[in-house]
Amino acid sequence: MKYLGLDTETLGLSPECAVIEVAIVEEDTEKQVPVDELPYRRWLIKPTEPFRAEAYALGMHTRLGLWDECQKYGLTANAVWTSIATYLFDYRLRELGMNSRGERHRAVVAGKNVAGFDLRFMPDSVTSQLHHRVLDPGSMFADPGDLVPPSLADILNRKLVHTALEDARDVVRAIRMFWKGM
Repeated sequence: MKYLGLDTETLGLSPECAVIEVAIVEEDTEKQVPVDELPYRRWLIKPTEPFRAEAYALGMHTRLGLWDECQKYGLTANAVWTSIATYLFDYRLRELGMNSRGERHRAVVAGKNVAGFDLRFMPDSVTSQLHHRVLDPGSMFADPGDLVPPSLADILNRKLVHTALEDARDVVRAIRMFWKGM
């Protein structure tokens, strides 16, 4: 199966908060490439004024250095979304081919709460290229007695880095763990 590990870093949990980083990791389960060697793309966004942020998120990204990196190297949100849409178009053509109706297959994405969180921040030019079915490691590792699915940190039994690229890689790691244990 081919899918894209996807993660965003935002300045808060509300959909009105700014996205500052997006990363995609290309997984092909038939190739078994080490996760850190998988093809990836990473985009930084420099939010334009005014933007919405929540103090805890801005503080975390400042401590991690991501906020400064975005200020120095980030592009506008429109430039990033256009770049991601172009990347997805190329990926679909290169990796997925056509379906029986002569249409390009839509890319399957995987992420920690990707459908309920990350995709809400993205424009239609991006989400229209994605399959409506997603992979979520939390759902894969949930036990019937759980009140909520486990977090990615719980699944991997360690603290997360909280950068989009490392979190997208960790999504692939968690899904590999699940499929290996089947």
